[in-house]
Parts: sequence; C-alpha cells; structure tokens
Amino acid sequence: MKQAFTLAEVLITLSIIGVVAALTLPSLISKNNTAAMESKLKKTYSVLSQSLLFAAGELGGLDAVEFKDGNTESTEEMFYTYLEKYLKISKKCVNSKGCWAQARDLRGVKVGAEAGIGSNIITFTTYDGVSICMDGKTAADMAIYYGIKTNKDGLVFYIDVNGMKNPNTFGKDIFLFGFSDKGLLPAGKNSTPEQIENSCSASGNGYLCASKVMGNGWHLEDENL
Repeated sequence: MKQAFTLAEVLITLSIIGVVAALTLPSLISKNNTAAMESKLKKTYSVLSQSLLFAAGELGGLDAVEFKDGNTESTEEMFYTYLEKYLKISKKCVNSKGCWAQARDLRGVKVGAEAGIGSNIITFTTYDGVSICMDGKTAADMAIYYGIKTNKDGLVFYIDVNGMKNPNTFGKDIFLFGFSDKGLLPAGKNSTPEQIENSCSASGNGYLCASKVMGNGWHLEDENL
C-alpha cells in the first residue's frame, strides 16, 4: 500500500515554500532591476558618446565645437541640427515638464526642478525609457562641480536610467557626464579616488558616481539602490 501525504503535511510544505519565496523573491527582483539599470546605463553612455562624436565630426571635430553656458540657441542647435538624428527619442521638452522627474542628491536634497536641471535646458526620453537632461556649462564649472577638466565650455548630460521611476537620485539611477573637446567623460574623471568616494557616500551629493560605476565595470552597488 502506497503512503500519501496528509493534508496537514501538504499545507506545511506549501507554507515553507511560501516563506522561502517571500524571502528570496525581493532579492531576485532587486538583482534583476539592478542588472537592467546597469545595462541601460552602459548602452546609453555608448550610444550618446558615439552620437556626440558623429555630431562633432559634422562640425569639424571636437576642437571646432562651440557651446555657451546659458545660451539656449547653441544648445538647441547642437541638439536639433546635429545630435537628435543619431538618437532614438520618444519625447523631447525644452525648458518644460514632461521628460524629467524631480531629482535629488544622496542626502535627499532636491536638485533642479521637474523640468530638469540647469537653465536653458533640453530634456528628452529615449524609447527604452531613459530620461536625459542636457545643459551648457563653462569649462570652469565642469571642473569645479563635476570633476571634469576641459579646455572649452561644453555640455553636461544628466542620465536617469529608469526615467520617471523612483528613486530619481544621483548615484542611484541618475549619473552625470560632461562633453567638450575631450569627448564624453564621466563626472569625477579628474577627481581623486577620495573625492569620488566622498561624493558617493550617504553624506555626499552623488555627482561623481559615474566615474565609480565605470571603474567598477558598470556595476551598481545593490545597497545603494
């Protein structure tokens, strides 16, 4: 005579399975989300970098590209005339809401507004759900605030890899890059390791974390998400 499981034994087994699933699923979901964000960040950087180089080539090379901080015309010319055609954009906004979520730094301090970060800005969303804000910056500002040393004024790109979805925070899902005569570089490129670590700590602003992520092979630390 074959022995069968009793109803009580089946219920106990199902309960154990349920507990194990409840404990492991959040971790698996988090790892999958992190992996997706890593892939999007790496892809977005690659596509944006190549697009900017193509655009610069049309203008006569990196040394020929000219930007003016606070000047809408130069930013719009770069975007509409040269850059847009190389990117797959689903929505674009000029100094207006709809393409960007309110950003915060790692301390929880608001950065910019719902329309984006900076002034005379262009924000846009790619078809894979990445939000990007671009703004003109002086060479001095890029060096002082973003750890990128260039010989000319340029553009900064704030990349939110999961768009409007939370946490919309620097160092978690928002990463900053600067473009000028040296190409597209991660914020913190010319900063010290100590400066980068301080920026990416809980008491930092998260501005320089793009350099840390790239240095880690595009790996995002799960505890920071």
